[in-house]
Amino acid sequence: MKSELEVLRAKIDLLDSKLIELFNERAKLVEQVGEWKTKNNKPILDQSREAFILNKIKSENLGPLSEASVLALFQNIISIFRTWENERTLTHKISQNFDVKELAKKKIGILGLGLIGFSIALRLREILPNIEIFAYDIFNDETKNLIYAKDKKIIFLQNKNEIIKCDVIVLATPINDVIDFINNNKESLAKVDLVIDVCSTKKEVLEVAQGLKNFVGGHPLAGKEHAGPLFADSNLFLNQIFVLSWYAEDSPSDLAQNYAHLLCQILGSKIRICDPQLHDEELALTSHMVQLISTTLSKTSHELLDQNKWNTENLLFGPAYREMMRLASSDFKIWNEIIKTNKENIAKYIEVFDKNIQTIIVNLKNENSNKTRLWFESLFEMAKDFKIKVFK
Repeated sequence: MKSELEVLRAKIDLLDSKLIELFNERAKLVEQVGEWKTKNNKPILDQSREAFILNKIKSENLGPLSEASVLALFQNIISIFRTWENERTLTHKISQNFDVKELAKKKIGILGLGLIGFSIALRLREILPNIEIFAYDIFNDETKNLIYAKDKKIIFLQNKNEIIKCDVIVLATPINDVIDFINNNKESLAKVDLVIDVCSTKKEVLEVAQGLKNFVGGHPLAGKEHAGPLFADSNLFLNQIFVLSWYAEDSPSDLAQNYAHLLCQILGSKIRICDPQLHDEELALTSHMVQLISTTLSKTSHELLDQNKWNTENLLFGPAYREMMRLASSDFKIWNEIIKTNKENIAKYIEVFDKNIQTIIVNLKNENSNKTRLWFESLFEMAKDFKIKVFK
């Protein structure tokens, strides 16, 4: 016989199942509304309609949820459906592009079906359902079956060197593997339309690829804290920056650049052209150093928690600390080669960071509150200016 708690939870589960069914039914209606608006040249966003929905929901709420809770719930629902509708519209628009249809005739090869590689494959399949995608990676049968569950048409190659028979090749393996593959297949790679990598540092890869006029350095500024194909997402790159990189004296052919732009367009990414050296310097500051700082904060936290014997289950923390700990939990496999290939830049910036930390320590130890205040206020203004310029 079920306990009272089990009975109550069963009722909640039943309601959740009904909610999923209703949300998907609502999605179909939203899709039909979007098609009608497109056909009749009406704007997708209708703020008066959204205001009407929220007012209607507010008047119909009989509790026990508060008015504020109900409004927050439906604002989130509307936002999620708006995002979904925009993504669907973008996907349709991209699929109708003439150049994209031309790319659909090409054979796509992806070396490495991790998070990034398989996410690219899923997006290509979503936009161009019949495109031929060939891939090489080493997986057990269970992982392969999970990949096939998401893309039944993907073709696994038995040998990674077979990938050079494709027209467009995406190199999505770790940096050292990409460098080795280019070195071992340079003559054959020169014959394809486009070779593009997705490594997180660019200088060493572009130096090895010098002379390949069909090679474009690539780096999608997107990802997750977990690696691997099981976490792949066709929307991973939507509205995210995709860096295209090459040396000015060794720029790729127009054809290669055109295909690289088309790939970014299919992914729904925003393109930024960047010199390899500048790319590595900027990412050392905004990404690689931040990762090491978060990891150091995690180590410091563990040391102080053990030292003070605090109860971790009741630890007080804010959202910034949570985000830093999330970063610190990233897989070292992802970061190992990034750090190795950009160590000089990272070390240089950490030394500057350490200098500023030492200034804080001195002011705190000397109880110099005025210096601390002036230091903080000056940095506050700098941070505000930085936020306006960078995150505009």
